[in-house]
Parts: sequence; structure tokens; C-alpha cells
Amino acid sequence: MKKLEITSMSSRGQVVIPLEIREQLGLKEGEKFVVVGEEDTIILKKVSMPSFKNFGKLLRKTQKFAEEKSISESDVENAIKKARKLELMDKLTSKSKLTEIDIEEIGNKIKHGIAKRHGLVE
Repeated sequence: MKKLEITSMSSRGQVVIPLEIREQLGLKEGEKFVVVGEEDTIILKKVSMPSFKNFGKLLRKTQKFAEEKSISESDVENAIKKARKLELMDKLTSKSKLTEIDIEEIGNKIKHGIAKRHGLVE
């Protein structure tokens, strides 16, 4: 088992990660972490930015796949709309709190539906 270290939290909520652990994990100033807390446990998970080194290759492979499967731009747009609609319906039927953005999105969908029914939009 690794040596345990003790640290404390400052009045601003800052916690020092001991030098030995920073060196062991190769942590540098400005690193980003996801923080999860439950009961008396706090977990820090280092967040790594994805590499865009092979992004072009991935994009070409995705475009080739879409061409082979005859997936059009409108197919993708419709799939996104359907997924957003399902996500919104899930939020409405769950007990989770809606954000201001969710409420605005619901209002916009209602307005669009009314305008569509009256032939004002397609």
C-alpha cells in the first residue's frame, strides 16, 4: 500500500495534493479534475483533453460509413431532433428539476407546434 498523506482545506475550499502524489501522477499546474463527493468521501479524477491528432482520419471514416449506409444530412438532423425530443420527454416525466434552458426549449417547441398547426411554418 502506498504511503498515506494528510492534507487540509483552506478557507477558500482549496486542497493541496501532496508533492509526492503530484510527481507520481505527473500532475501539472492548471490540471482539471472531475470531483465526486458522497458522505465522507471525495474522489478527484483527472480530466484529459482529447487529442485531435487523428480527428481528420475519424471524420473521413465517418463520412465513408455514412455514404455506404446512404445516410443523408437530413437523416442525421432528424435523428438529432428525435433524440432531443426523447430527452425532453424524459425530463418532463422524471422528477428531476428543469433548468431555465429546458423551460425555454419547451416554450419554443409549444410555440412552433402552434405556428405549424396554423400553417405559419412548415
